[in-house]
Amino acid sequence: MKNRIKTLTLLLVLVMAGFTSCDYLDIYPGDSPEVQDAFLDRQTSERYLMTCYSGIPYYGDVLALPITGCDEILYTSNDIQFTYYGTYPAPYLAGYGGQMNPSSPKMNYWQGTGGASVSLWTYIRHCNLFIDRMPLEAGGPVGIEAAERLQWIAEAKALKAFYHYYLLKCYGPIPIMDELIGTNVSMSELDIYREPVDEVVDYICETIDEALPNLVDHGEVNPIIDYGRVTKVAALAIKAKTLVWAASPLLNGNPDYDLKDKRGEQLFAREYDAQKWTKAKEALKDVIDLATEDNISLYMSDGSSIKGSEVSQETKYRLGVREAVTAHWNNEVIWAHYEDGGARGLQNWAMPRYEGVKSNSRAVGQRQAAPMHIAEQFYTANGVPIDKDIDWINNGWYAERYNYVTVSEASKKDAKAGEKTARLNLNRSHRFYSSLGFDRGYWEGLGRKEVDFKILKSIAGEVSGAVGVQSINATGYYTKKVCAVNNVFTNEADGTGFKHEPYAFPVIRLADILLMYAEALNECRNEGESADETIAILDQVRERSGILGVREAWGNHTNISDYDTQSNLRNIIRQERMNELAFEGARYWDIRRWKTAINFMNKPVQGWNVMEDERDEYYKVITRLRPTFSFRNYLMPIPESTLLRNPNLVQNPGW
Repeated sequence: MKNRIKTLTLLLVLVMAGFTSCDYLDIYPGDSPEVQDAFLDRQTSERYLMTCYSGIPYYGDVLALPITGCDEILYTSNDIQFTYYGTYPAPYLAGYGGQMNPSSPKMNYWQGTGGASVSLWTYIRHCNLFIDRMPLEAGGPVGIEAAERLQWIAEAKALKAFYHYYLLKCYGPIPIMDELIGTNVSMSELDIYREPVDEVVDYICETIDEALPNLVDHGEVNPIIDYGRVTKVAALAIKAKTLVWAASPLLNGNPDYDLKDKRGEQLFAREYDAQKWTKAKEALKDVIDLATEDNISLYMSDGSSIKGSEVSQETKYRLGVREAVTAHWNNEVIWAHYEDGGARGLQNWAMPRYEGVKSNSRAVGQRQAAPMHIAEQFYTANGVPIDKDIDWINNGWYAERYNYVTVSEASKKDAKAGEKTARLNLNRSHRFYSSLGFDRGYWEGLGRKEVDFKILKSIAGEVSGAVGVQSINATGYYTKKVCAVNNVFTNEADGTGFKHEPYAFPVIRLADILLMYAEALNECRNEGESADETIAILDQVRERSGILGVREAWGNHTNISDYDTQSNLRNIIRQERMNELAFEGARYWDIRRWKTAINFMNKPVQGWNVMEDERDEYYKVITRLRPTFSFRNYLMPIPESTLLRNPNLVQNPGW
């Protein structure tokens, strides 16, 4: 590894006082009393390790990447929340708002500004300081068992690798910040360079490999006090996901990126390398094998979150993927992050008023809206896309999908019989109902028995619809998936006392890894090789939500016979990820690494005409937004102020 860059560390007293660095170059103060005090004993040392953890960006927060940064979420300017009380979330402005620029970048994890709560370089420095000072021979604290000391150092190494991985996703080639140096550094050493993507990837993987022997197994973690700390399987997952990024189209032979620095160093690989997918495949298999040993498995709902003893299999399927996210530290979680009081803000913005609640209650936001193209992306009840399902085509359902119909007894599991809703909302996969709320559709849970599930009434003026100028869902589709099953209003008649069930938001769960493994298997296929292994992985994930296997679904319910070619299966895998991981933030990163964001983020964003109080007018599809996205948006800009301070850094293409 060449040009292994050294990092410089802040005065601990400034860190403890809440000082935020304006950049990543600050001088390490050697043996200052403040640094010595941080490693006096076990308690102060563990507290500093928690400082290393505190740089993890929020995953389940509307104000942070990645949930609100792409085309899964739409807000409306009709909602006074955004026009009077404040503004749209910064990641939303950077994505749909098109307000990213190099002079004052949104979600600036390089410097910790523009909506980003932290500079990730600051926390890399914290990790390096911890790694440097924790060993006993370096003056580290006494009274700590050798194995525990090594474990803590390994955790700091894994966190350092994770922060590099996150910056890689944001910026592509980045400096590698690996060591501490003191105050006698020459000024020339401060002018660091960005390193080529492949070297950054190698560094992240090597750092994880160094940490692995001393990290604890998943089953050894104390669920009361230690969940959220990096385990072996979590570290392996970070490594595997890094290798997937390295193998994906954005970074693997991307013709759009021809960037050299002042050394003449090519920062992006110019030639596609199929071996990168092989490395990713092997790393993902390692994660899956270790997860199996650690009893990590796909979460299957038993219906116990629903009041009463009789819960149908349909409801269990519809709870499965939702509870895989919202059931606190469930058996599918590889790594999670407890934040914002257990995803309080996210749940409040997503949660609607429901039948029986005072219609003009402001206790919940119900402004987290899914665009029409997200509602259309979920499968039919037959487990295939709505425009490929021969039942949908032959029965005219696809052509009439925007018309409203009376819900029949045959469809009473999908929406309330006798009520009227869009044809689009009926005969869909269980994942559709897990993930989305809609007009006249059920909202499972709420502390009620299955026979008493409440419905949403979303036409303007109704309980779940637009009332006045606040709490307006922009499209008529609510992101049910991120709301815990038994969130309730303690006083429904007055619409007050909203109480959310807190949960740790999954950073990595098993379904994510399995679907990446299917992707890697498919990319590694040679001409003429069977797709059986890839399809078996897809079917494993689909089965949890009661979705037909790929061969049965595509073979019996479409007219497409060559669905299992590499290119066709690639599209199936991508749609599978977008459906399974909807509203969890995965889409933000996936459509970037696949180089498909330019397709998704340039389409007109549509929804129902939610400000109308007549059904005939409500059920008209209108365009809410016309976003723009260009190739430069795949990577964030390096802040201009940083480039001015260090002329050795070069800007990302297009900025």
